[in-house]
Amino acid sequence: MRLTFVHVTSKSKLASIAAGLRKGTYLVHANQDAISDYYAETVVDEGDEPVVIEIDPSGIIEEHLAPDSNGIEEPLTVALRMSEEEVREIWESGEQTWQACVDLIGTCRHMAVVAPHFLRFNGEPLAAPAESSAKASRQRMRP
Repeated sequence: MRLTFVHVTSKSKLASIAAGLRKGTYLVHANQDAISDYYAETVVDEGDEPVVIEIDPSGIIEEHLAPDSNGIEEPLTVALRMSEEEVREIWESGEQTWQACVDLIGTCRHMAVVAPHFLRFNGEPLAAPAESSAKASRQRMRP
């Protein structure tokens, strides 16, 4: 499985995400549009604008991936087109790994920080590389 994930969040959180995604962040596999759409609708319902943060696969450390236990306990049944019982039955009869979780519900968690240089928004880096930021700071300080 290619480790291509996104993180759906509020536009108001972009500034804090510029420091990287926090330990325990929920990730959606990039081919799970129905799940991403659900989270985007939730952000709109909360009165904010949704954004999708793309994560460079090289920023995902497989050993730090874990199942999304909340997603298993309270699955997005409409988006998954499965009942809670079906999700639990499949989960309980399987391996219960992060990979099985992604295969079943399309999500997992990354239990370590994802550095900002692995994050993109609208195809652009979310955070400028440190060298570019330092250069920009020096230029602002010049008379």
